[in-house]
Amino acid sequence: MGKHAGLHPMDTYVLEIRALLGLPVEARIETFADTGQLFLKNAVNATELPGVNLTGLTPAQKKAALHRLNAESCTCGCTLTLSQCRVNDTECPVSGKIAEQVVKEVVHGIKPTRAPQTSKPPGV
Repeated sequence: MGKHAGLHPMDTYVLEIRALLGLPVEARIETFADTGQLFLKNAVNATELPGVNLTGLTPAQKKAALHRLNAESCTCGCTLTLSQCRVNDTECPVSGKIAEQVVKEVVHGIKPTRAPQTSKPPGV
């Protein structure tokens, strides 16, 4: 089943509803397991991240923090950026701790202590 934007013929919806109900359909309906990986490439556009407290930051500080969270890799072994890891695994203690440190460094004007990401993460 999918996400539809705009108007589609009623037959499209009838086929998908029948397939969801387990009724016979005369067309092939493709499905996929949504594990969240499909949307990780959009993490770069996020203005809020799970478990990352950006309240109280000036707009410039928030922009700088989000930029770093999208540029630096998580070290938990996931091969994702910090932002992507926070979106993909909101319970990851590694990305949570590093993200908290990034925000503190931005607030206090401290230069990054970690090397920026050198390779593209999956899905980008």
